Amino acid sequence: MRWLSWSMLLLSGGCQGWLHNVDGGKDGSDTDAPAVVHTVAFEDVSVAAGVTGHGSTFGMGWGDLNGDGLPDMWSGNHAAEPSLYMNQGDGTFREESQTWLPSDRTFDAHGLSMLDLDNDGKDELLVSAGSLSGTGGGSNRLFVQNAGAFSEVAVASGLAYSGNSGRCPVAYDWNQDGRLDVLLVNQPRPDGMQPTALFTQGADGHFSLQSTIPTASEQATALCGFLADLNGDHVLELVRFGRPNGLSAHDARSGELRDVTAELGVPATNRPFDVIVADFDNDLRNDFFISRWEEASEAVVDDDGKGVRLAMRLFGVAEGVRFRTAGDITVQLDPPWFWRANEIRVGGACTRATSLTQVIANDEPGAEGNCAFTEGVDRGLFVGRVGGEWTLRLATDSYDRGNLTLRSTEALEGLQLDVTPLTEDEVLSYDRDRLWMNTDAGWKDEGWNRGIREPTTCTSAAAADFDNDGDLDLFMVCATPVENLPDRLLLNDGDGHFTEVQDFGASGSLLGRGDSVAVADYDRDGFVDLFVTNGYAAPPFNDGPHQLFHNVGNTNHWLEIDLVGTTSNHEAIGSTALVTAGGLTQMREAGGGTHYMAQNFGRLHFGLAGASKVDHIEVIWPDGTHQTLDDVAADQVLTVPQTAP
Repeated sequence: MRWLSWSMLLLSGGCQGWLHNVDGGKDGSDTDAPAVVHTVAFEDVSVAAGVTGHGSTFGMGWGDLNGDGLPDMWSGNHAAEPSLYMNQGDGTFREESQTWLPSDRTFDAHGLSMLDLDNDGKDELLVSAGSLSGTGGGSNRLFVQNAGAFSEVAVASGLAYSGNSGRCPVAYDWNQDGRLDVLLVNQPRPDGMQPTALFTQGADGHFSLQSTIPTASEQATALCGFLADLNGDHVLELVRFGRPNGLSAHDARSGELRDVTAELGVPATNRPFDVIVADFDNDLRNDFFISRWEEASEAVVDDDGKGVRLAMRLFGVAEGVRFRTAGDITVQLDPPWFWRANEIRVGGACTRATSLTQVIANDEPGAEGNCAFTEGVDRGLFVGRVGGEWTLRLATDSYDRGNLTLRSTEALEGLQLDVTPLTEDEVLSYDRDRLWMNTDAGWKDEGWNRGIREPTTCTSAAAADFDNDGDLDLFMVCATPVENLPDRLLLNDGDGHFTEVQDFGASGSLLGRGDSVAVADYDRDGFVDLFVTNGYAAPPFNDGPHQLFHNVGNTNHWLEIDLVGTTSNHEAIGSTALVTAGGLTQMREAGGGTHYMAQNFGRLHFGLAGASKVDHIEVIWPDGTHQTLDDVAADQVLTVPQTAP
């Protein structure tokens, strides 16, 4: 049974059909082509593949760390030891964090970038550090692979940037010298120090601070960034997003990060949580999909009636619970980096606790009475019993967060919950995801007319052609502040209209809280797979599993492209590829793959529907040169090295 839960405010969608066939090519001209199949099914292969991690995550993704062409996986696991899953090439992974990483493996890990910074054909691993919410002195970590192990070289390389509150490193070559530079997207610290900063890589591999985005012009919470072409000139802009201010765009070839948000007419979307820029209607213009997860207070009553879980987001007020019980109670306050044990006060004597977990007998004399406090002034958890009724109230003097777990040995009676969830109007305003389509008249919010109607509580999103029918679909990882929700898959009909799929095999675990998704074809069978983590934010609600979902596939054709820069950076970050097959031209960009707390694999994937060959490929490299290939066989991973103009 739920009490005051977000899910009570969500509009539930009806069951939709998701299996159908369409004869012929996309334009109807290829009448001899096999039927285009629109089926999607995943299977959870986590255990069989060796993906067994769980717990807090907060930063994950794909990269090729040993240069063998196979996608490897990393999960930073926040302040716990990270997980490094090396692809064995047979559909399985080996967890090798202890083999590859130095002995100092545990740190405050946030976002990441796995890209080839030194042009040696193997990805380096750059991890942003949180630095104790921007008040500490921790530094980023840069792991460089050498002889089957990593060396940590952030300080030596110039990327340590100690004390930054990192969220997302973005690697790209702003000055077009063939070496990737790094933008560290940082949440502003309370003291204004260590803002988002651009570091330029020199010929010796050392990074030097180029410029910063001052706190005054920074988003209140900067979440991430990536490269995407916003005006159709095939020169990719730097897109950043944060909360509450929304989206901003910068000239990616300006060392001063010139703001071009207004110039390019970037849609003004309030409070994005994850952002995807991609061509959803195959008109060769990028569109925006924006996830709008909002963190509000929530209370969930355990099924046996003996416990309550509360996630409280407090703005100078007090929230909590009242109840009666014949049993002893256990109260646990989290997270430990926000709260101290002596901030728990028990009974009318205001006795300070010595642990964040308190076991209190029902007849404990010291629990009698309620400790007096002033809302908006005092801070702490106040626990007491008067006349057999227990009261638990969490109070703050400003904005703060607290997770409270209550369990009794007997049933809770007369339960009264006092939390302040979002109202229905707030849910509809904040949390309906947005689909901004790029039209002749500029970007238009067309989500409502294209199947993006339901308010959701989804933290992460990815776009890929999961059924290989020639258009980009959407996958979303979802959760509430207290518990996990089924993840969602929305299929594209080819024109940018979406229908939600039911029973597709990757709705995910109900343990923990959905955190992130990153996509890759890890077994090179031509169908895009999912890596999902379920350890969002703070304990105790974030102990969920890492999950690997294998795409079962269908009979549609496909092509995957590895762009290899020569005069441009080896990763070809900043390139665009146009693939024409079956009368349809599709566009993909090498933008680094970053999104909120995640990174997709950089290999470019194209679903070809019934087309057994590709008629034409055009690559626009970061330096503006064009390169073409004709009559390319489908169903292969194609390496395209940059040739001299």
